[in-house]
Amino acid sequence: MTAVKPTRLNEQIDEVLERISDPIALRRKCVDILDLYADRTRRPNLMETMGEAAHSLRVPRPVIRAFGVALRRRAQEQPEYARAASAALWEAGYRETQFLACSILSGQVHNDVSKWAIDYVAKCDDQEVVAEMAKVGLHGWRISDVSRFLAAEEVWLNDSNRRIRSFALLALGAAAEDDQFKGIPSIFRLIAGFTAKAKGGERRALRYLIQALVGRSPPEAARFLMDEIADGGNPSENFSRSALEFFPSRQRRLLERTLSSQ
Repeated sequence: MTAVKPTRLNEQIDEVLERISDPIALRRKCVDILDLYADRTRRPNLMETMGEAAHSLRVPRPVIRAFGVALRRRAQEQPEYARAASAALWEAGYRETQFLACSILSGQVHNDVSKWAIDYVAKCDDQEVVAEMAKVGLHGWRISDVSRFLAAEEVWLNDSNRRIRSFALLALGAAAEDDQFKGIPSIFRLIAGFTAKAKGGERRALRYLIQALVGRSPPEAARFLMDEIADGGNPSENFSRSALEFFPSRQRRLLERTLSSQ
């Protein structure tokens, strides 16, 4: 692995940015440079060898962050190249290049961003990449048009593809973590009934969302779960028990009392 030297890294980033108008050349140069920083000294663990992170170069996160900031800024300056550049990096297939695709989208605010994001994540198995798209890739569009974001969320949450539903829950969690986001009541409305039906990745994403909602308003989050317990039967009760740890003591006691009365 090449040592990270800021001056050299900036020069390498500039080499990539010069190719923003040529997605194939951009991808080739970016992969070549990232490969220099690949960590080949660490053997992949069992989970990685089973597939989820098999395509990670294990590049240090500060390097990816520096590339991501630069690519986002350049794509904001030249938005006509954003779609092709992000698609080329996504299709390279490495976790790191897909993170960079998310960075490019994060600076875009037009409504096509939501379609691009769904196109990318609908077939993605890497949960870290899906989470990055939900938290980072949608950021600029989400804060620029809350009403369109919530309208898209309603569609995604009713999609037949479980991956898209999980992504929708992650994106709502990212919104809830943002103190400037004002649509919290709409989030509770959108996810009504999910505690009874969420499984696997959806359930994990929903736990993340509930934790974020507790951070914004513990009383509202507790009331939401108490309503879910009343309507959702055993699945909602089990989910609520798993979420007790997120709550302050007062709301935890209220939830425990509700659960014990069932």
